[in-house]
Amino acid sequence: MLSTVDTDVPVLAIAFAGILQEQQVQQVEVWVAMGTGSHFRYIAVHEISINLGSGMSKALPVFHAFTGCDTVSCFAGRGKKTAFTVWKNFPAVTNTFLQLAATPTSPISEACMERLERFVILMDDRTSYKASVNETRKQCLRRKVEHMMLSHQPGRPCYSTQTELFIKLVTVGAKHLHQAQINLHQGIGDGFSKTENGSLSGRRFQM
Repeated sequence: MLSTVDTDVPVLAIAFAGILQEQQVQQVEVWVAMGTGSHFRYIAVHEISINLGSGMSKALPVFHAFTGCDTVSCFAGRGKKTAFTVWKNFPAVTNTFLQLAATPTSPISEACMERLERFVILMDDRTSYKASVNETRKQCLRRKVEHMMLSHQPGRPCYSTQTELFIKLVTVGAKHLHQAQINLHQGIGDGFSKTENGSLSGRRFQM
């Protein structure tokens, strides 16, 4: 029996149960007492491991770390449920997770990188056929631009082509960046002011 409030512990326990499964250790049960108060519950991690299978169970810690944990940021707007659904629909990445789990300090091969990149793409768009994250981001931006053009309202500037709108977006972004650099140089911004010796004082600056 393990007792914890940290989700990392059940993940590691499931992986350990998967190893026991592979070694065919009989009648071994692994329980985790998780949470506190009204959120307290017992988790039969050995049953979860059996349902996942030995491979996915052993790969789970890498999946957990890759999609966001205590020390790794998650993908914006993509939670564990979305990531897990993609994993089930893209089982080829399981071998990649297992390789990373077995040799965490070794250089990542090109094949592993390609599968990880494809996994990230599918988290963002499950219907995408792209193999590059950069290409997928470009496609998403193109869709947003097309939506902006189709949803044009009277009184707002209308752009006849995507190129014109791209140029406008880049121009506006460049102006904001230039102004932010001027503000930073002059010490103008939220929480910043110049001291007598010319240095900046304060802790926050809004771009």
